[in-house]
Amino acid sequence: MVCMKTATQNSENNQIHTKTMKALLLLLALPPLFSLGVWPLSVFVSLFAFDSPGAERSIPTLLVVLSVWLYPLPVLMGLVRLWKAFRSGEYSALRRGVLFSYGPAAVVVALYVLLSWLSGGKFA
Repeated sequence: MVCMKTATQNSENNQIHTKTMKALLLLLALPPLFSLGVWPLSVFVSLFAFDSPGAERSIPTLLVVLSVWLYPLPVLMGLVRLWKAFRSGEYSALRRGVLFSYGPAAVVVALYVLLSWLSGGKFA
């Protein structure tokens, strides 16, 4: 009898934990979703990366601009993965969807830091 209660309590605790983690992962998916609203402004501003002479031949500049222009594709793919995993109840797929949707922001930031470092702090 004691073992049955313990097993039932563990099962209930796991369900509560899983629901809490699902809710937390869905909340973590909101910033990439909201960042898509600012994306058109980022595309417009990225055009000014080519203002300086010779910038069109700079590979880091091209990579930054390309990563800004393509930003929505992986974010939307990650959010679609997240939604499908949420509907099917796959907890591990939820984590992958959240990480996938944050990936483009990390790439843009890393390339911006690289470009600032290569230009000696004179890039922005």
